[in-house]
Amino acid sequence: MKLFLFGYGQMGKEIEKLALERGHKISGICDPENAYKFDATAFADADIAIDYTTPESAVHNMTMSFEANKPIVVGTTGWYEQLDAVKKLCEKLNGTLFYATNFSIGVNVLFEMSELLSKMISQQDSYSVSISETHHTRKKDAPSGTAITLAEILIKNLDFVKTWKKLQTGDITENEKGVIPVYYSRENEVVGSHEIKIQSDIDQITLRHDAFSRAGFTAGTLIATEWVINKKGIFTMKDLFSNIS
Repeated sequence: MKLFLFGYGQMGKEIEKLALERGHKISGICDPENAYKFDATAFADADIAIDYTTPESAVHNMTMSFEANKPIVVGTTGWYEQLDAVKKLCEKLNGTLFYATNFSIGVNVLFEMSELLSKMISQQDSYSVSISETHHTRKKDAPSGTAITLAEILIKNLDFVKTWKKLQTGDITENEKGVIPVYYSRENEVVGSHEIKIQSDIDQITLRHDAFSRAGFTAGTLIATEWVINKKGIFTMKDLFSNIS
């Protein structure tokens, strides 16, 4: 495949490296900080685009891809307030979108485990629930899209919670009934860590994922890219996993 990369930060460089190792080609690269370098010919020559940019750039890049009939895989987070509008445009133009809050296989295992756990204790309101995440200082959105996905999974399945609340790690706050606190922290050179803690007076259950490098995100992104290349529609990692199983 010929890939066009939107974004050439650490993830963009890692994707380029692994894509070449897997026998793919890079037709062109466009970074938000150097958008004037966008090569329309290189974009037109690509089979599919991959986006790891910023929330503002990602929506523009998705729109451009749909209009050019190019499938696009989006790892950028923080733009989901516009998700409905993006989906409508994709469907209107018969485009292809694969998006995920996290492309790591391990994190998606965490999602599945969180769903199972929350269903099993759905009516056990003696438990309190919290989520915490830590990322590098360059990550702009907080809490992370992954942490928000975890919160949404718990809210969907737990009868005793209705919403989540953003808090910075170290904030002092009283437990609010029906609210999941989602704590975030930004530290130098941390790839990514997510933890769910479910606690009662008699026990505690913890689910945690720690990324040691970006390799998991990179591999998952390319697996998704290879899987979606000839498809039409809107897809997530659930679609990819259902196909694998």
